[in-house]
Amino acid sequence: MNHEPKPAGQKALVLIVDDDRTNRQLLEAILGPEDFRFLTAAGGAEALALVAQEPPDLVLLDVMMPGMDGYQVAATLKAAPETANIPIIMITALDDRKSRMLALNGGVEDFLTKPVDRAELLARARNLLRRKAYGDYHDKYSPVLEDRVGARAAELIESELLYRSTFDASPVGIVHMSLDGRWVRIPAGCASTSAPASSWGTRTRRC
Repeated sequence: MNHEPKPAGQKALVLIVDDDRTNRQLLEAILGPEDFRFLTAAGGAEALALVAQEPPDLVLLDVMMPGMDGYQVAATLKAAPETANIPIIMITALDDRKSRMLALNGGVEDFLTKPVDRAELLARARNLLRRKAYGDYHDKYSPVLEDRVGARAAELIESELLYRSTFDASPVGIVHMSLDGRWVRIPAGCASTSAPASSWGTRTRRC
């Protein structure tokens, strides 16, 4: 999969994965006022198929599902470079520390326990979507900036080489002096670079 970043201004896409239809509808209703776009899946395999078609900006993922469970779905998404940066909020009835640590160690960005608190879900979803947008912007524009910096550096190197060649070929002794009056650069045709500037009456002379 090779997906381009979403165009600026396009609504965020949220994928809701839960084998319980009521839970899917509830989560969509909670986030509905945020003006997101939604995809829903009843299982892990269906969720991965939807991601392959159009990667979401956020995944709300249930843990306990028949077939492929939430841990397996998360591991699959985080293992692929194309989907590793998609934030995942795991939502489950499990409330023990082991379950939370298993999810977080698997790369899941956040973990919420059912029944979901509406305000908490909204806050966490907004934060993760904002971070995802920043990451997408960086991925899109950093290569452009790197190319511009590289091109500018090449121009400066070319300009310096041209300057040096012109300087060394000059029939006039153009002297660059340090603050203590010593010559720091003269054309290659001049005999000495160590004599004090006082030995020359002016800043230039013919070699």
